Amino acid sequence: MRFCKNCGHEATLKSDTKDIRYICENCGRAEKVKEMKLDKIYAYIAMDNQGNEAIVAASIGEIIMPLVMGDRLRVESYREIALEVGRTENVPIRLVEFTKRSDIERVY
Repeated sequence: MRFCKNCGHEATLKSDTKDIRYICENCGRAEKVKEMKLDKIYAYIAMDNQGNEAIVAASIGEIIMPLVMGDRLRVESYREIALEVGRTENVPIRLVEFTKRSDIERVY
């Protein structure tokens, strides 16, 4: 969560084709996000009758994509897809947030 430096109200993350900005709904101030660092990852998780969990995946276009996101904008954009999977498969779907980051190795 980020707060407006101008008026102190909560600023909402917004995206367009050029960039990502925090916009204050109160005063309209926009602050461009200079660098996105993945310190949180969100995922939609399904649970079966035995309590086993799995990451929800869905067909998006011609590919099957796991519903794992690096920011809240993607969380909201995939919400309807997660709901549809839950309805179709008749399983509960949860949104989870992973917050502890450990860089294990540099691959390249």
